Order: sequence, then C-alpha cells, then structure tokens
Amino acid sequence: MTELQSALLLRRQLAELNKNPVEGFSAGLIDDNDLYRWEVLIIGPPDTL
Repeated sequence: MTELQSALLLRRQLAELNKNPVEGFSAGLIDDNDLYRWEVLIIGPPDTL
C-alpha cells in the first residue's frame, strides 16, 4: 500500500467514525495535518479501568 493509498483509507475511516460513531469508542486526529497520529478512547463497563 502506498502512502497515498493509506492516507485515503485513513481519511475514509475517520469520516465513517464521525458519521457513524461507535458506542464506547472515540477516535480522532491529534493534529489535523497528520493522519498517522490518532487519539483513541475506549470506554469499558462501569467499575473497570
């Protein structure tokens, strides 16, 4: 996979996550200019770390 292909795939996946959020999961770019640095949050069941 080329860098262009991976960038297109990541942009498509980010758009899908924004359009159809997943319960208990959040992801986004740390810097809008860097598709390879993401911040991810996974929310588990109550009383878990």
